[in-house]
Amino acid sequence: MFDIVNILSNRSRWKLLRVLVFRQQALPLRQLAELSGVSLTATQHAVDEMEREGLVGSSIDGKYRLISLKIGDPIHSLLKQLFKVIDEHDTSINKVSQNQKARKVLEFNNEALEMIRSARK
Repeated sequence: MFDIVNILSNRSRWKLLRVLVFRQQALPLRQLAELSGVSLTATQHAVDEMEREGLVGSSIDGKYRLISLKIGDPIHSLLKQLFKVIDEHDTSINKVSQNQKARKVLEFNNEALEMIRSARK
């Protein structure tokens, strides 16, 4: 059985699951590593762990090991919802961040204009 705390606390597993959730198809191990930004060695290790826990499955197609989520498993929809909520939250944070940056630029611009006006007097 999988441990949700382990999923949430392990960045490699998190990234790998995110790719698998939104791709919704089996991916070769190397491609999964590339898409997630996780090294091949860390991907192999994390996939082996997740496969032992029953979170993902793998099959061999020629010389490729294909990795997929177990779509019928309730964890799949839970993870999908979780990733969507996190994306929405990150988007909100980025918007706030962008607004803060814009305010700082405007403040700097106003200060610069004030300095120019003072210098002209």
